[in-house]
Amino acid sequence: MRIAVKVCGLTRPADVQAAIAAGVDAIGVVFDRGTCRVSESEARILLDKAQEADIERVAVVGEADVPTCRRIRALGFDFVQAVASEALETAGLRYIVPAFFDSLDVESRVQAWRLANPSTRSSSGSLQGAINVDGAGGGGTGAKADWFRVARIARGGAVILSGGLRVENLAEAVRLVQPHAVDVSSGVEEAPGIKSHRRMHAFVQAVRNLESTLGESA
Repeated sequence: MRIAVKVCGLTRPADVQAAIAAGVDAIGVVFDRGTCRVSESEARILLDKAQEADIERVAVVGEADVPTCRRIRALGFDFVQAVASEALETAGLRYIVPAFFDSLDVESRVQAWRLANPSTRSSSGSLQGAINVDGAGGGGTGAKADWFRVARIARGGAVILSGGLRVENLAEAVRLVQPHAVDVSSGVEEAPGIKSHRRMHAFVQAVRNLESTLGESA
């Protein structure tokens, strides 16, 4: 089982380089609220560090309209992760990674999105066609989603599991949810907005070790 790894909330060029060296499949740059937020000019510097790397680059924009998503993507991102909305659901933008926060009605909202946007995943290591499910507190807060609920969602299509992940709980999360990808931010930080290179490496290695235990080659 191939599990894609996204490290989100990168703010320093050195952290981007360390994430790439650790073997991530995707990096996330945050334009939304929080300690990891960067400006467009700062994002360009981060993207420059990832220009030659074989990874996917994701802009995390929170709640955003279609013109904003298009403008941010034009900076050089492969995907734009935005809070799922009716406007985005009906826009048919293949580069959107819809973000859903855990709630009692999240399963029905995901189902509606999937009906409107059939999956077009290109490969097992890509985020294309996947949806992001985070804890109720939103990205970067460390709040976990209900993994049993996310597991039901994952049975219907590719899920990026976010929220409160760290090396210590990764095995349980993967066992319960069997996600297409995992997304980590605060779980690999040494301080708010500052990534630990050691923790990023350890997290990626933990994912790769789990892949081997699940009995399928990466």
